[in-house]
Amino acid sequence: MRRRVPLREPINVALETLRAHKMRSFLMLLGIILSVSTLIVVIALISGVNRYIADRVANLGSNVFLLTRFPIITDVDEYVKANRRNKKVTWDDFESLRDHLKLPLRVGVELRVDGKVRAGSRSLNDTNIRGVTANMADIDPVVPRDGATFPRATIRAARWSP
Repeated sequence: MRRRVPLREPINVALETLRAHKMRSFLMLLGIILSVSTLIVVIALISGVNRYIADRVANLGSNVFLLTRFPIITDVDEYVKANRRNKKVTWDDFESLRDHLKLPLRVGVELRVDGKVRAGSRSLNDTNIRGVTANMADIDPVVPRDGATFPRATIRAARWSP
């Protein structure tokens, strides 16, 4: 027959060791907390990058030509320099690219501005407005979160003004 080992004795030894070596116990606990936190942050970053690539880059494909006024800029000074240096993309630029590029299957254009929106007597300031050509639905599919898309019948002729 087996003899049962009382569980109380190993627990008492472990607690006594923790009390005797408080600094070592604290440092071990701190190391575990930091390593688990770092692991969670790294997994969250990788997941976010994967989702961004899946949502934005993967839809573009190899037959799409994307022209932007600004690349990805993270520094304010670089943005100011690029704002002075890079010309605004005009409707004529888009039409020229669309008519003369042979390899891309699609060429689209997008304009984003912050402005004031009115409907009747109600208005909203600092609203993000995004105007796109019709084929941008295939190039960069976006589901409106806080807004709406308008059917073609309700859209009046708009003038391109970047």
